[in-house]
Amino acid sequence: MPGADDHGDSAVDSGEMQARFCEECKEDKPHFFKIMTDGSAKRLRIPPSFLEHIDVSSHHAILKGPSDNIWHVEIKQICHGTIFRKGWKRFRKDHCLEFGDFLVFRYDGNMHFSVQIFDRSACEKESAFHVKNSKGNVPPTEYQVGRAASRASEHRKGSNGIVEKSKEQAERPLRRGIISQRRAITDEEKERVLAAASSFRSDRPYCRIVMAPSYVYFGFFMHLPTKFRNYLPSTASDLTLWDPSGKPWPVRYVCSSLYGGLSGGWVKFTIHHNIEEGDVCIFELIKEKELKVHIFRVVEEIVPLQRKRSTRNLCFVS
Repeated sequence: MPGADDHGDSAVDSGEMQARFCEECKEDKPHFFKIMTDGSAKRLRIPPSFLEHIDVSSHHAILKGPSDNIWHVEIKQICHGTIFRKGWKRFRKDHCLEFGDFLVFRYDGNMHFSVQIFDRSACEKESAFHVKNSKGNVPPTEYQVGRAASRASEHRKGSNGIVEKSKEQAERPLRRGIISQRRAITDEEKERVLAAASSFRSDRPYCRIVMAPSYVYFGFFMHLPTKFRNYLPSTASDLTLWDPSGKPWPVRYVCSSLYGGLSGGWVKFTIHHNIEEGDVCIFELIKEKELKVHIFRVVEEIVPLQRKRSTRNLCFVS
């Protein structure tokens, strides 16, 4: 059977499935995700099972986008649940959120949320890293002031007037969870590993995925392409990954009609096997709920990954 490339697809919101996703991040900073639908235009509902992590009596929250800029939103309790209301519409418009976009909310405490944004290709939305709050001067808070100086020093304008990322800002994703110690890689090395992975053949279903930073350095949600997900369970399930040495690794597969991927357990697998950005993993279905992982490395020499001193950003799940 032909392999599937890494492409995203579309979905319907599922409260139960989002709650499972939250429960799998048993860390100091829990997560939940939402998929943009027509009903997300003016307000966004927080999954009921997530409310135990936050102060439901609070009427205010702060959302930090991928650009590290912040948006103030109102939290309101209605008969159908608890929602982001006033301020959410501005966040949505500023980030040009569309139907099918996939958002991961990480709760940082004190009613502050960090938001990752993926489009329907299952890749992070590049434009989101440059978004500013269109309201301009937002009310100052301790959270905002504590980061104002660093944000100012990390941005500079190019000759064309466009805000560009500094070196420090460009490397920020690596600092959220894992820091790579690998040397810089060349275009030739990228082409070589892609060619090697492309030569893989199997009569079983498989998919080939180039590792993105959000798969192996932070976030740790491994999106799987639509065609390949047709061979996987239609509901959240426990899967087994078999590494190249034949050792089994338990992972949690979460899905909806639009998205699906590996969550709990995936971070342990990537760190143990020192998988890095640009490496290619082939997921081969060898039995029901069992995948063999073939790893093709951009750099054959393995340099151990370095964790942040605080592992609060990592989601180690048994």
